[in-house]
Amino acid sequence: MLNGDADAPVAGDAREFAGCRWWTFGEVLAADPDILDPHLQRFTAKLADRLTAGRRRESDEKP
Repeated sequence: MLNGDADAPVAGDAREFAGCRWWTFGEVLAADPDILDPHLQRFTAKLADRLTAGRRRESDEKP
C-alpha cells in the first residue's frame, strides 16, 4: 500500500511508460483486463472488499 497525496503529480520513467496516473478502484475494475497486470483486478476487488468490511465493523462498534 502507498500512503500519499492523490493530488501530487505522478511521474514514471519515460523510457518505460507512455503515461502515469492514479486510478480509482472503479476504474481498475471496469478497465479492459488486457491492458492491466493479470492480477490487478482480482487484487483490487479483494482490497476494496476488505476496506469496506473494515468500515462496516468500525461503524458497528460505535455507540
